[in-house]
Amino acid sequence: MCSSDLPNTIVLANGQRLHAPSPPPAGSKVAMSLRPESIRIGARGTVPAAHESTSLDGTVADSTYLGHSMVYEVNVDWIQLEVRTEMVVSERRFAPGDAVSLWWDRTADWLVPE
Repeated sequence: MCSSDLPNTIVLANGQRLHAPSPPPAGSKVAMSLRPESIRIGARGTVPAAHESTSLDGTVADSTYLGHSMVYEVNVDWIQLEVRTEMVVSERRFAPGDAVSLWWDRTADWLVPE
């Protein structure tokens, strides 16, 4: 739902607030779309300051190595998000049960009125 007290903010089902690039009118119900390759993943609490308003915490449910990339299924409260990352040898790999933070660029999500 779009927040009436903070501009460019949506309120998720769990009450968390996220920045929205151009939300519909206050009080509108919306669905948010986010491409799996637009989401970044890191250890819990490592969200860069510039992305704090577009971040969620979760727990890795599954991880799949695809040679050139990793696919993570991450449980975030009431939903499971898919995260696709390019495989870089120096980057940490996450395993099921790991506590993680997810973040994305403010222009990466799309809002669709319900």
